[in-house]
Amino acid sequence: MNDTLHLHDDLPVGCVSTDRHGVIREVNQAAMTMLGQRKESRVLGMPLIHWVNRDCRRAYLSHLGRVRRGLRSNVEVELATSGGKTIQVSLTSVMRENPRVAKAAGIFNALIEMPEKNSLREDHDLLATRHRAVNQEVHELQVELRDRDYFENQLR
Repeated sequence: MNDTLHLHDDLPVGCVSTDRHGVIREVNQAAMTMLGQRKESRVLGMPLIHWVNRDCRRAYLSHLGRVRRGLRSNVEVELATSGGKTIQVSLTSVMRENPRVAKAAGIFNALIEMPEKNSLREDHDLLATRHRAVNQEVHELQVELRDRDYFENQLR
């Protein structure tokens, strides 16, 4: 890891350096945690889009296009971590220039976790699970009542 990102290991912001195609070159510890990874070797050389939830990939690719055109860009995306958990982050990216090379050196990305949105997602998931359980119970009661009515009618 390069010393620049290593200095950012204590920040709560994920710092990711990619090439202009979004392939990860360097990451700090906060970004590793957000991606649900412990080993840098599992992240380096992988495209950042690998962790972007499928529903957010179009927005991410538009974001990447703006950055490639030299614009600073921000987008909210959902990252799918290795444990199957998803987190909502604000991704701000800017093209980095390399004074020794005529073209851009790559992209610097800052990932800021959005705990309020993540909390809402967890609440939503919990309510959805409870809703499915209640629907299953209602269905089972309906079947039980239908069966009971059927047998009562047979006894008459």
